[in-house]
Amino acid sequence: MDTFTGSSLGDCENFGMSFDPANPQDFSVEVEMEHRGFNGGQLEWGRIRASKEQGGSEVSLICYIGEKLDGDMKKIYKCSKEGGCEEKLALITSQGTA
Repeated sequence: MDTFTGSSLGDCENFGMSFDPANPQDFSVEVEMEHRGFNGGQLEWGRIRASKEQGGSEVSLICYIGEKLDGDMKKIYKCSKEGGCEEKLALITSQGTA
């Protein structure tokens, strides 16, 4: 598993995200994944971990990809709060088709 932090995130380092604290279960983001060149790879999922600036709690988002990225591809994927209904449904679906 590859982990990217700090300056290896490029423009995404310290990227601001916000959500409605009254509805934290509704928190979701879209991410754009880009691959250039050869030697693509099959990506099943990705995880984004973000924490509040003032030492607040960490939010973990999971993005289900489930496809190969190769050549010059750019796609957008929805990521939702880990442990939410979307994640459980995706796990059930993937287990049923395996």
